[in-house]
This record gives sequence, C-alpha cells and structure tokens, in this order.
Amino acid sequence: MEPLARALEANAVLSSLTLDGCGIDAVAAAKLSDGLAANTSVTCLCLCNNAAMGADGMLSLAPALARSRCLQTLDVSSVSLGDEGAIGVGQVLAAHGSHSRLAALAALADDAEDEDDDDERPRPSALHTLTLRSNGIGDEGARGLAGPLGENATLRFLDLARNDVASAGAIALAGALATSGLLTLDLRSNQIGDAGAAALAASLEGSRVCLTNLNLDSNNVGAAGASALAAALLRNRSLGVLLLRWNPKIGTAGAASLAAALLKNMTLQRLDVGGCKLGAMGAASLAAALEKGATGLMSLDLGWDKVGDAGALSLAAALRNNHTLQRLYLHDAAIGAAGIQALATALDANQTLTTLDIDGGGVEGDMEVAALYLSAIEAKLTRNKAAPPRPPKPPPKVPEPAELLPATAGSRASQAAHRRLERMRVGR
Repeated sequence: MEPLARALEANAVLSSLTLDGCGIDAVAAAKLSDGLAANTSVTCLCLCNNAAMGADGMLSLAPALARSRCLQTLDVSSVSLGDEGAIGVGQVLAAHGSHSRLAALAALADDAEDEDDDDERPRPSALHTLTLRSNGIGDEGARGLAGPLGENATLRFLDLARNDVASAGAIALAGALATSGLLTLDLRSNQIGDAGAAALAASLEGSRVCLTNLNLDSNNVGAAGASALAAALLRNRSLGVLLLRWNPKIGTAGAASLAAALLKNMTLQRLDVGGCKLGAMGAASLAAALEKGATGLMSLDLGWDKVGDAGALSLAAALRNNHTLQRLYLHDAAIGAAGIQALATALDANQTLTTLDIDGGGVEGDMEVAALYLSAIEAKLTRNKAAPPRPPKPPPKVPEPAELLPATAGSRASQAAHRRLERMRVGR
C-alpha cells in the first residue's frame, strides 16, 4: 500500500480509484490515508468488499477524506464499519457540508463585489454519492449520519441497504431530510417497521423535502406504514419512485390506501409492491385507481402477489382505459389462462403498455392455452414499442437547495440568482 500512497501524493491526473476486494485492513487504510491527504485529483473512491478494514480503518481515512476538495463519490460497502465506522463517515459528510457552505459564502462575496463579472473561478466539489451497504450499521450509526446529513445540501445519493437500521435510525434520518439536498435514499433490507416508515412519510409531507427515490424493500413495513406513506403522497410533489417490495404485512389494506393516494398524486411514476401479499383484492384496488384517473403512474410491480385470475381481470379492465402505464410486472402472480386471455384482449385497446411480465413459472391451469395468449401479448407489446412515442411527461419540479452552487449552473444570470437565494439564507 505504501507505493500506491506515494503515487497518489504525486499524481494529479487519476480521477477514479477502485480497490474492490483488495484485502485492505486498518493498517493499509492508514497508509492509503497518507496518499489521499495530499491528492488533488481523485473524485471517485471505491473501497468496497474489504471486510478487514473495519471501523478503525475508516477512522484512519476520515481526516483525509474530510479535507478532500475533489471527492464526489465514496463507496465503502461491505467493510465492517458498524456504528463506530458510520459515525466516522458522518464526520466526512459534515466536513463536506462545511466545504459547500464556505464555497457558497465565497460566491456571495464575489457576487457582492461585482455581479456582472464574467470570471468563472473553479470551486471545490463536494461529496454527492455515498454507498454504505452491508456494514452492520444500526440505529446509533444512522443517528451519527443523520446529523451531518441534515446540514449537507450537496449529497444526492445515500445507500444504506442491507444494514441493521431499525425505527429509531429511520426516525433520525427522516428528521434530516427537510434540510438536506438528498434525492435518493436506499434503505432496503433493514428493519425500520411501521414507525420508521411513518417518520419518513411525515418528512415527505414537508414542502422543502426534495427526495425523488425512496427504497424501503424488505423492511417489515405493514398496512399502517403503507397508509402513512399514502397520506404523504397526497401532499408530496417530489417523490417519483417508491419501492416497497417484500413487505408482506402491507396486504390488501395497505394496497387500498396506496390506491386512494394514486388518484390524487400525479408525481409518483413507479410503485413496486411485489411480494406484499396484495392478492386479488389488493390488485383490484390498484386497478381501480389506474382506471379512474391515476395518470401519473408509469410502472407497477405486483410480482409474487398471487393476484390470480380475478386480479388479472381487474387489471385488464384498467388497461382498456389507462393510457399512461408503460410497465406492469406480474411475475409468479398465480395467473391462469383466463387471466392471461383478459390481459391479451385488453391490449387491443391499449397502445401504451410496452412491458408485461408474466413469468411462465407462475402461470396456472392449461399451459397450452396460456402459451397462445402469451404469444398474443408479446406481439401486441412489440406493436406498442414500435408506435411513435407519446410526448414525455415534464419532470416534477424539485426545490433546489439554496446552498447548492454548482460550477456548471448555467448562465451567469442563473448563478447570480442562486447566490441571491443563498445571501437571503445566510443573512437569516
């Protein structure tokens, strides 16, 4: 590791460094830290799958990563961070939040001197992508990340999948969303439960939250948590993707709540509730929403939900009148020949759907008859894919964090507008 560290000290060209599964332990991490402390070019650093690195290695790296003015992407998945290591990452996140605020203040000073000056000075970049999956991070570590996150306006992507975050950690992270600039939060395969989901839902109702993607797959979320998220969708205007797969306690009651919200929310474009035990009744609720005016949704996943022929008939009726849904996933959904026939017939009147996943392994009944209708479905989907595309939906308007002043913000007038917003915030 010493030769690499020395090379990093002298190198001003290398922008991406990947040391995936290289057997880095705490000692090697400390040596690497020496090289990174002097480096001015690495913007992307991947140290994943180095289980021996642990919290001690992260704490050795933290000072160098915190001082970096070029680091934008950091992946330390599967390095055995635990809560202590996560708190060390929080220190890095806090430092980068300070970098962005100092850059904003410097920009305001420049703007005050001469707002019409065309000189474009390079500004320090800031961490915008942070991946921490599979690290044994629990509630204490989540709280250690939440504080710095709430003061950081530049981090856009936070991946905490496959950790040990429970409701208390989710509540802490939810509290940070209102003042962060986060767009994507991945909490799949944790244990946040209904209480954690409700806390995140409450944050989504805030006018300043700009989150667009939320992944809560496999989190022990039940009908109450789904209902809270549905209530948030009635007010939220930023979330475009909500993933809730493999939360079997959501059931038909949770599906009914989400369906009611879809009738009024025009922002959500993708909803995944596969493996949530919706059954035919849950599918019917969502189908009714699609049929009656849920015109924002473009992708719906009901795989492994055992919707059966009855659920397929409800969805088929919806497809005859819905002209925005493009992708429908019914993998292993216990649908027989009658349900497949209904879906195939519905596509005669639908020219929007381009993906309909009905896995043969989940088809029940007369396989020979089902195969004929599956072929008909494939032909009609091919027809839809070849049709002229509909005009794309305008993206949802997401509030820009006032502190974010990217060097590529566009015209000088645009940058000046950002700076005036920041001056108002700093002057409070």
